[in-house]
Amino acid sequence: MKKSRTGSPAGEALAPPPVVTVQLPLPVLDVLADTRTAFFGLCLDAGQLVLRTLMEQERARLCGPKNVPNPERRAYRGGSVRGEVTLGGRRILVPRLRARSVDGHELELPSFAYAARRDPLNARTLEAIAIGVTTRKYGRALDPLPAGVGERAVSKSSVSRRFVALTSAQLTTWLAQPLDGLEVRIILIDGLHFRDHVILVALGVDSQGRKHVLALREARPRTRPSARPSSPTCASAASISSARCSS
Repeated sequence: MKKSRTGSPAGEALAPPPVVTVQLPLPVLDVLADTRTAFFGLCLDAGQLVLRTLMEQERARLCGPKNVPNPERRAYRGGSVRGEVTLGGRRILVPRLRARSVDGHELELPSFAYAARRDPLNARTLEAIAIGVTTRKYGRALDPLPAGVGERAVSKSSVSRRFVALTSAQLTTWLAQPLDGLEVRIILIDGLHFRDHVILVALGVDSQGRKHVLALREARPRTRPSARPSSPTCASAASISSARCSS
């Protein structure tokens, strides 16, 4: 039999992907009344309906058809509880469908687990702070939600805690990287003023001329006058490695 370029036999029909049908009423009057939030609200409604449909399909695969006795079922429907998903740089409240195994253990629905991940929230937070959005104004920089939709993780304290935790984790990972593989030939140390702080930076130049940040340390108040030397200071690689580990 002649084969096609895609690898399947010619004339053989590929299995169609599963189709999910969602009915969504279009709020025409709301769109005309509030063009700023209505489209985002429409996308929000559509997303919640799609998510609920996916969860119901996954629950049906675990529990079988609803209201149909099945002595070989592996799980039971457990109603729904309030859950949180990430959307547009915030956490919003949505119903989470539940399924429990026959021995009473909670079963995870993959679609909700994917929607509830915090990776997009963390990335949005780091991006907003990096471009100058303050923690106090973080919520104002997001797309407005329709009235009645609850949100979380947008307050000043929440954004601040999240930013500190993320940057601390990244800094810890960076400080743990070994320096043995770098063929550093020159090490420069200089102080950088950042508002009311002075950060001492050790910069290494390898044999190919590439620059590498080797260590960072916040200068103490009594060292601030000497934090900006007239010319960069040179140091040994051993002293930089020791300072990096102790910072």
